[in-house]
Amino acid sequence: MNDLDSIRQRLMREEPKMRLGHLASDLLRIANFIESGSANQAKPIFRESKWFAEWICPETDLETQQLLSIAQSFLALREIQWGSWIQDKKKVHTTASTMRNWSIQLLKRSGCLNH
Repeated sequence: MNDLDSIRQRLMREEPKMRLGHLASDLLRIANFIESGSANQAKPIFRESKWFAEWICPETDLETQQLLSIAQSFLALREIQWGSWIQDKKKVHTTASTMRNWSIQLLKRSGCLNH
């Protein structure tokens, strides 16, 4: 079994709302790493978060599916273009803000953050 398989199995043992919480946490970690200048630590979390979004998506409502799809595409694009945006402070800030926004939205949807 490869690493992604074991990660998927662990994630899928969780309750669906907790899965959203895990992804929200990862998005927040990405934001914190890239804004603190530790972007290389965020790289594996980008990869994992793309997969989390895909695995979680089928069990969610349409609105959450749309958010997960957008987030997954954004993560994939940022990962592919890593060298071109990670040196641009404005793009780093925009990316971090986007990740934080999605994190809050997912936390609200998971019930872990009630506002």
